[in-house]
Amino acid sequence: MSTIKTDKIIPVGSALTVEGASVFTAGVSANSTLSVGGSVYAAANVYAAANVYAAANVYATGGTVVMSSAYTHRNRIINGDMRVNQRGATGATFGGVATITRNYDMWYITRSVGNTFSYQGGMTSDGATLSSHRNYARVTTPATTQTLAAAASGAFYTVAEGVNVGDLLYGTDAARTTTLSFWVRSSVTGTFSGSLKSYPNGARSYAYPYTINAANTWEYKTVTIPGDTGGTWLTGTNGQTYIQWNMGSGVNIGSATATTWNSMDQYFINGSTQLVSTANATWDITGIQWELGSVATPFEYRPYSVELAMCQRYYQNYRIDKIALNTSATGVAQQDLYKAFYIVGTHSSGYGEALMGVLLPVEMRAVPAIGGRGLQGGSAFNDATTGFNGTTIVSAGYGSVGTKSIQWINIGSQAGAATSGQYLGFDLSAEL
Repeated sequence: MSTIKTDKIIPVGSALTVEGASVFTAGVSANSTLSVGGSVYAAANVYAAANVYAAANVYATGGTVVMSSAYTHRNRIINGDMRVNQRGATGATFGGVATITRNYDMWYITRSVGNTFSYQGGMTSDGATLSSHRNYARVTTPATTQTLAAAASGAFYTVAEGVNVGDLLYGTDAARTTTLSFWVRSSVTGTFSGSLKSYPNGARSYAYPYTINAANTWEYKTVTIPGDTGGTWLTGTNGQTYIQWNMGSGVNIGSATATTWNSMDQYFINGSTQLVSTANATWDITGIQWELGSVATPFEYRPYSVELAMCQRYYQNYRIDKIALNTSATGVAQQDLYKAFYIVGTHSSGYGEALMGVLLPVEMRAVPAIGGRGLQGGSAFNDATTGFNGTTIVSAGYGSVGTKSIQWINIGSQAGAATSGQYLGFDLSAEL
């Protein structure tokens, strides 16, 4: 490989391309793109108005590599590598009713009546063919093919909050281009599709295609999406953007104009592959990144503690085993499942009182909905938001739920010893 040593490089045009060489220079400046076949070594600064491509490394030993995009926190997707699973969920039934199913934090499926497919969490890989990703989500279709109604809908999706993507300036003339990238694998090949949509009703949408070339093989996909200059996009702590992948939807919500922003709720591109049209099909995904700019960068790995905290803004679990709330376990067996907290109460003359407060580790997006489990004296079990002996865990005059803390006073009605206490487990949801 050859070497170029110089005090200054001035491109003849707007872009600078050096093939098969490393560049050693006092400074590098390109009005457009800088592309080098080897490494770039600069004693001062490296500037490029567009992108910098180097087959090896970029060094600015006495200055700075100046970038318009962020070095960190590039990924607007939370839990894009499926590491956080506070619910501990590993599967979901196929179902046949309209529902939203939640497994991995921040990732959901939505399906209309009669649109049948399942969503599995807890899927793991050795990471060897997945750019080091070890977790992924799976969608599975049932043993029979489905005929979709015109208004049927079904998708795998997440929602970006307005405070996290407001700088994309959607709905303005200055709307910015973004790039979506992900790893995907399916037992079905063909041209699939997904969409970006405005929250909450998809008044604006952009349908995009992606092709799965080989069955049961992980493939890396990138999609560049122009910013939307039209419509109304929410900001603040509201949801702003749905990012979704179609699993099976009807013609009423298909798009005849792919890769164009439209004023309608579009799930997919007409004529694209629908997973639910194939029996016993699987579709897997991980390594999802959505970032500013027209080039996909390597997936941004954040520390688990950071990713967990980002997820806890939307959901927090205080059930020690993370088992779903509809478990069939009863009585004393529930102690081992739900005793995240033990509250010492005072029982006399058939009544008891327990006081509890929890300062949340992360401020939640909005005042959360609370789901609870209670055990009275290690035996009687009560479900959902009716806690100890059927009384309300949180109610006017007895307690409060906020974005930073929860507290309550609970009155029981079971007689017991003065030292009797109560077990409690609950979860909090401010999900979009």
